[in-house]
Amino acid sequence: MKDKNKINKTSWKQIPTSLKFVFVLSIIWIIGTFFAIPIKFQQGLPFFGMYLFGISVIPIMLFLDIIGPIIFLIGTLKRKLWAVKIATIYILIFVLNTIVALFTVREQFGIIPLSIPAIVYTVFLYVIIKNKNYYK
Repeated sequence: MKDKNKINKTSWKQIPTSLKFVFVLSIIWIIGTFFAIPIKFQQGLPFFGMYLFGISVIPIMLFLDIIGPIIFLIGTLKRKLWAVKIATIYILIFVLNTIVALFTVREQFGIIPLSIPAIVYTVFLYVIIKNKNYYK
């Protein structure tokens, strides 16, 4: 019989507090993306110098705002080191896209609406890398 006092390796209690913060905000981000897809579908989305509309917006949002974060969350719960790599990849793509957008579509969106998500994601990446020892 298992000891009830032992903490499971994937226990919420073992996740460092700062990673819990990133974890919860990532879930909120994913949920918000589902509400944003119809808006971006019509308004468009800047992606590395191109401006995408309609159905072409969906794969970008799915990868950067839904699939990447979900894979990271699963890896975090399982304490997998690859979760750090996944987070680094999708966050760097997101941030690099924002830098390009600041030069190409700044007038349409404004500096602040473009910059804030990239800044938040950069802070997320810092927290993830800072807590790299949590992952095995």
